[in-house]
Amino acid sequence: HFEGNTASGLGGGLYVAESAVSIENCTFSRNFAGRGAGLALEYCNGATIASSSFDGNSATVFGGGLYVSSCSADIVGCSVTSSYAGNSGGGLFGQSNTALTIRQSSFVYNSSEGGGAVAVVNDAVLPVTIQRCVFAYAAGYAGNVRLHNVASSVSDSLFAHNADSALALEGGTHTVTQCTIASNNLNGIRATNAAQVNLYNSILASNTQPAIGTDGTLKAWNPGADDSAT
Repeated sequence: HFEGNTASGLGGGLYVAESAVSIENCTFSRNFAGRGAGLALEYCNGATIASSSFDGNSATVFGGGLYVSSCSADIVGCSVTSSYAGNSGGGLFGQSNTALTIRQSSFVYNSSEGGGAVAVVNDAVLPVTIQRCVFAYAAGYAGNVRLHNVASSVSDSLFAHNADSALALEGGTHTVTQCTIASNNLNGIRATNAAQVNLYNSILASNTQPAIGTDGTLKAWNPGADDSAT
């Protein structure tokens, strides 16, 4: 249990660098740092975070709950709630050649100026995989899940009641399959910076603005949607 810890730089709760790491059944709560208030990972040879909770963590810059840089990480069965980042990635922030897999996890009530729940900003196009997750009630700008210059596969997930676009996809190629994207305050999906988005068998409903591609392309196959895709 990592609670109430403070770091001026990285990893208020825990900081791991240049090592493989496995974290299971842990709780990170009310920690504070510049980056990765709950957990910060750098240059790891592989990281697995399973069945763990991140609640009420606060970062001044990136990654209220988790910060991942220059490593691959598998996040499964985790809960990230009520976490905050001053710049980007209220729940999770990834950057610099980071490959992420997020499975069976929930991100609820997180906030940030950019990417209320999750933000991944890569220098190279590395994959982000999201499966069977819930993203809800995020506050902030630049999207609930913001993916910049990455390729992604998003499937069987729910995006609802977020204060900005559910998915903000900035460059890269993205596949969205069997997702429900509903009741978000802006676009269900916003594709920019020449992002290519392929949407399959998904529901876009009751978002305040339609799914759009601005300097990007959005193509839908068999969508169950009352939002128009343009």
